[in-house]
Amino acid sequence: MPIFAAILRFLVIFAIELAIFFFFYNRPEGRKAVYFSWYAGIIDVLAIFSGGAIMFWSAYALYHPELFTIHVPEWLFWLGFLIGSWQAGIHIIKLVIRTMRRRDK
Repeated sequence: MPIFAAILRFLVIFAIELAIFFFFYNRPEGRKAVYFSWYAGIIDVLAIFSGGAIMFWSAYALYHPELFTIHVPEWLFWLGFLIGSWQAGIHIIKLVIRTMRRRDK
């Protein structure tokens, strides 16, 4: 698969997750899960970097099987990418909603 198609596939998955998370956390019930404290932004930034690293290395390893001396199933890399995008996506949306709410006050 060409690299452009792979990147597009990963971006589509991530964009769908972001849209779902935004619609959930932007509702009154979802806003209860967004915490407001002085250290919340630090936690979000660290989680975004961590999730981004998990996404990057999962995507990289998926298309470079020569990194491993044994056969690793493809679904494992997809699972790693989904877990990383889930983590990064949730914290991106929480950071955006927290910033929007501060601006509203």
